Amino acid sequence: MLFWGPDFELADVNGAFLEMTGFSREGALGKTWQDLTPEEYHAASRHAVVQIETSGVNEPYEKEYYRADGSRFWGLFAARQISETETVEFVLDVTERKEAEEALRRLNETFEDRVEERTAQVRALGSKLAVAEQEERRRLAHLLHDDLQQRLYGLSMTLRLLVRAPPERDWLAEQAGGILDEATDLTRTLATELSPAVLETDRLADVLRWLAEWKRKRLGLDVEVAGDADVPDPALRTLVYHLVRELLFNVAKHADGHVAVTVEDDGAGFDVAVLDGPGDGFGLASVR
Repeated sequence: MLFWGPDFELADVNGAFLEMTGFSREGALGKTWQDLTPEEYHAASRHAVVQIETSGVNEPYEKEYYRADGSRFWGLFAARQISETETVEFVLDVTERKEAEEALRRLNETFEDRVEERTAQVRALGSKLAVAEQEERRRLAHLLHDDLQQRLYGLSMTLRLLVRAPPERDWLAEQAGGILDEATDLTRTLATELSPAVLETDRLADVLRWLAEWKRKRLGLDVEVAGDADVPDPALRTLVYHLVRELLFNVAKHADGHVAVTVEDDGAGFDVAVLDGPGDGFGLASVR
């Protein structure tokens, strides 16, 4: 409790205020509200003084106040004029509540930032996955158009010639059979690579060894699979399969030399600072 005299100088204080601020009574008396109030709260204090001078009471308000050692505390202030020359003001220390509010505010900001960050990451990953899916569709369309469709067209032309050219019937029939075998092998290859039966097993190493052998036969890649791991989650197992398959396809398409694909994990992540920033491609950004 504070007792203000004329010109709002402290005329008296109670023991609770002295304990709250660390002032001695002699050190507190004679101080003005300007002495005890940080400058950024002077405008609010002047407004309270005007209210007291005009209506005899001010609306309770909060501000920081100086302690004797120069540190600050938060107080809730409410004053009433008890005579023409004296005003009594009540001060309640609300530092603990204000600190809790500030901690909650920072937590909310951090949470909102993390939500925005995660949302941006999910959107970016979704975009890259969409690009990857589109690339798969494009590759499938290219395969169907440039390989399967041309073989089927060749088969159609051969069958027409087969009808019109009896002397060459045996040779044309053999050609037609060869084209049909190529088309059948192409569709079987496509179906096998997109969804191989080995994906049904929990053992990821078996899946990758099958993929390595398949790429050796189809693309001539020499792929070595080291280690062993069980991945019971079929979605994760399928994701890893397609990621490695995509990387091996890029090896066959672009690489001049050798490429190592290493997946090791029994922890909570890795230092992303060592990776390059996200680019326009699918690649490692999607794995991240």
